[in-house]
Amino acid sequence: MIFFLKDIGNTGNLLLIAFHIISCEEIESVDLAMKDFLIKIKSAFGPEIATPNMHMHLHLKDCLLDYGPLYSFWCFPFKRLNG
Repeated sequence: MIFFLKDIGNTGNLLLIAFHIISCEEIESVDLAMKDFLIKIKSAFGPEIATPNMHMHLHLKDCLLDYGPLYSFWCFPFKRLNG
């Protein structure tokens, strides 16, 4: 699967979420890249591949807008609820 992921498309924008400073435009770019990535994964492997964590990644934009860069709250609040 790892080798397949390299061909799934441009995921470079996803690296922006690790930066200490991120603009609203970059947040929007990350959101679009994440949605595109997840759609490609779903179409390549089928809907049964989707996990709760994959769904939660769709909420990263809201987290970034509410709390700022991820480094300040790297452990996502909902991860604690996963057990």
